[in-house]
Amino acid sequence: MYLPQSPSSGFNGANTRVVTFDVLGDCKKGEAEPMRNRMNRRQGVLSRKRLEYLDSVAQFYDIPDTERSDDEITMLRQIAVDCPRTVPDVTFFQNEQVQKSLERILYTWAIRHPASGYVQGINDLVTPFLIVFLEEHLEGNMESWNISQLSPQTISNIEADCYWCLSKLLDGMQDHYTFAQPGIQRLVFKLKELVRRIDEPVSRHMEEQGLEFLQFAFRWFNCLLIREVRFLLAHSVGIGHHLK
Repeated sequence: MYLPQSPSSGFNGANTRVVTFDVLGDCKKGEAEPMRNRMNRRQGVLSRKRLEYLDSVAQFYDIPDTERSDDEITMLRQIAVDCPRTVPDVTFFQNEQVQKSLERILYTWAIRHPASGYVQGINDLVTPFLIVFLEEHLEGNMESWNISQLSPQTISNIEADCYWCLSKLLDGMQDHYTFAQPGIQRLVFKLKELVRRIDEPVSRHMEEQGLEFLQFAFRWFNCLLIREVRFLLAHSVGIGHHLK
C-alpha cells in the first residue's frame, strides 16, 4: 500500500497514512463493513484502544521493581540499553522523552506477549510508526522536530497508536522472535534457495568462500531492513514507501 504525498494536489499523504494505520489497526480478515461505517466508529475504537494501552502501562510498567520478577527486571534493563541505540544517527531519537515512549511501548508489548518477550530488533520496528504519527503534528525536517511542542495528551495518543500498530505487525510474525527465531531461519533458507535458483554462480561463489546467508540476512529479516537504509533518507523520500 503506497500512500503518496502530493501537497500541490490537495492530498495530504502523511495524514492519510495516519488514518489508514489507525483503521487497519482494528481490521479483521473477511470483514466487509462499509468504509463509511468503519470511519464513523474510528474515534470510538481509538479511544478504547488508547485507554487499554494506558491501563497496561499502569499495570505493568508504572510499578516498582519490587513487583517485577528477575526476568522482567532484566528485560526492562535490556530495553533501556537498546532505546538509545535506536536510530542513533538521528538527533530526534536521542531525546529522553522519545526514548521513554519507546521503552514503555516495548516493555508493555513484551509483558503482554510472554511467548517471545522482548528481542533486540523489535525496537527498530516501532520507529516508522512513530514517525508517521508524529508527521501529523510536527512540520519540517525530522532533525528540527521538538517533541516538547506536543501536549502530554498528544504524546500519549501517539505512543498508544504506535503500540497497537506494532502489535498488529508482530501478530503475523511472532515466530520471528520466539525461541531460536524459526520464522527468520525459514526466511533466510528461502532467500538462499532463491539465490541458488536465479544466480547459481553467485550461490556457488558464496559457498566456496564459506559465506553463510545467516551472517548478513539475519539482520535484514530481524529488523525488516530498517537498519539497512539511512533513516533520514527514508523519511525524505516518504516513509510510506517502506510501510506497504
